[in-house]
Amino acid sequence: MITEEVLCRRRRAADDRHRPWAMVSHDPMSASYADPVVVPGDTKSMGQTQDPTAEQVLDRIKSLEA
Repeated sequence: MITEEVLCRRRRAADDRHRPWAMVSHDPMSASYADPVVVPGDTKSMGQTQDPTAEQVLDRIKSLEA
């Protein structure tokens, strides 16, 4: 998929340059390419997850909706 290819390239570029990557997304798959992922409204852990999977991002969002 083109989207995944673009996200992979952007992630590699950030890693190669040792630079952070800021991205805003409502899509857990896309958000999983960011590092760290910050979930707004998550005051308990400040919402930061290192090297997340799309499933972890979605689970974190769902836990806030409950």
